[in-house]
Amino acid sequence: MPKISRFSRLREIVSTFRKHGLGWLIVFTRTSLFIDEETFNKRLSESSKQLRELFENLGPTFIKLGQILSTQRTSFPEAVINELSKLQDSVNPLPFETIKPLIEKELNGKIDDTFVEINEETIASASIGQVYEATLLNGEKVVFKIQKPDVAEIINLDLKIIYPWVLFLEKTRWGKKHKPSQVFDELKRSLSIEINYIKEAENCQKISEELKDIDSIHIPKIYWTYTTQKFLVMEAVFGTKVDKIEELKKKEINLKKCADILIEAYLIQILRFSFYHADPHPGNIAIDDDGVVIFYDFGMVGSISKYNRNVIIKLLIAILREDIDKVSEIIVEIGRNEFIDEDYVIKEIDKLLMKYYRTALREISLVDVIKEVFKLANEVNLTLSPEFLLLGKCLLELEGLITIMVPDVSFENLAEKHIYKYIWKDILDMPSLKKVIFTFLDIRDLVTNLPKRINKVIKKLEDKNDKSSFNLKTQKVYLKTMNTFLFVVFWGILFFAIYRMIELKLSLLHIILFSFAYILGLIFYLIFFSK
Repeated sequence: MPKISRFSRLREIVSTFRKHGLGWLIVFTRTSLFIDEETFNKRLSESSKQLRELFENLGPTFIKLGQILSTQRTSFPEAVINELSKLQDSVNPLPFETIKPLIEKELNGKIDDTFVEINEETIASASIGQVYEATLLNGEKVVFKIQKPDVAEIINLDLKIIYPWVLFLEKTRWGKKHKPSQVFDELKRSLSIEINYIKEAENCQKISEELKDIDSIHIPKIYWTYTTQKFLVMEAVFGTKVDKIEELKKKEINLKKCADILIEAYLIQILRFSFYHADPHPGNIAIDDDGVVIFYDFGMVGSISKYNRNVIIKLLIAILREDIDKVSEIIVEIGRNEFIDEDYVIKEIDKLLMKYYRTALREISLVDVIKEVFKLANEVNLTLSPEFLLLGKCLLELEGLITIMVPDVSFENLAEKHIYKYIWKDILDMPSLKKVIFTFLDIRDLVTNLPKRINKVIKKLEDKNDKSSFNLKTQKVYLKTMNTFLFVVFWGILFFAIYRMIELKLSLLHIILFSFAYILGLIFYLIFFSK
């Protein structure tokens, strides 16, 4: 097969763009100033569909780009996000005669040396690979995915063609705010997994290890003997797709229990391991006749840095405590950039959150909250990292799935007990000391951010009045006073905590360990913050 040149691929892309026209550009350039809002929204809806079809026709790179853009809720209108979320990588399969030599190349031998039988009808066919059912020589049923010819080469060419446009956009005001280079990096990362089946197999095995303690979850086993970068062999596990509600009901499957299992599985992945299956649409999750939930397709996964995981934990704690100020502060921390006015942003976030104040978590719609936060983030110029955007998209899809399975039970109602469970179990090992620990966390944040906050106050005072008497000597007095105050607070909390532990009749070992850890924290404070 002749090598594909950069010029021929570029010509193919231009031809596809010409075929679909340029009406989709309205997605990026709002012109509602010249037409009424209703007409604009109608055109936007039509153009969003046109953009989706354009990406589908351009192949795997652009399909994946569209899927990533569908997470960018702070960058595009809702109509665009909804349309791109429908992107499905499904194409007509290549004939088995074309695929057979590729299989034998990856096996380093004849098909008959590995398989007793192969069903030549595909189970699924996408732009990157095709999936078949087969039987090994030992009689075990498996499914395998084989990569189509020239896929990696086309993807590499597409990335080279896209990159100059990313550099151009990065220099614009829009680019400085929305950071297209981050989207491009995520595109490269995702595609590197898509075209390397060993990475997908590793993802599958990692998530299987994370969920091993849940009996009602099944992750297919990988057959490493046969798996290569272009050939993935795994256990054949079949079930009914989760959106086939009538079929599941006929089999007397307890859908509420399955939904509960699914939510717990995701909270374990996100809160405990910071690595999760990021594509929970109905095609990737099934339920067998015994009510066991099965996961498929581990090409799209999400990972959360240790820092961001701690931010999520702090955010959940603040929500559980109904601490609106803290929630606002954390959201600003997540999306801070050079374009925002922090005071204005916090004020707007406070307005949004007041709608949910004193409302039980199970009565709040996660979809509504996430969508409103994303909308507000766009309005006030907050920049959310790809980690949070992908996580938000995943949770929206998960809630949609739960709504299909059990429409009369809210996602939040099912999730609440698990959130409490993993917050208290993994973060707070001594529930009786919740308030003490909450206070300690607040003081830790206060001490850590104190120098920055004092400098901010000084700067505001200097800007307001150049002749301010808030001189260096005053600053030192202020810092000394704050150090003394915080020192007293530290020791006060320690004595209160010990008193409470004695009152609760906790063991001497608990008291000694807590006191030792607390004093270490105090020493750390004295060394680094009391100068």
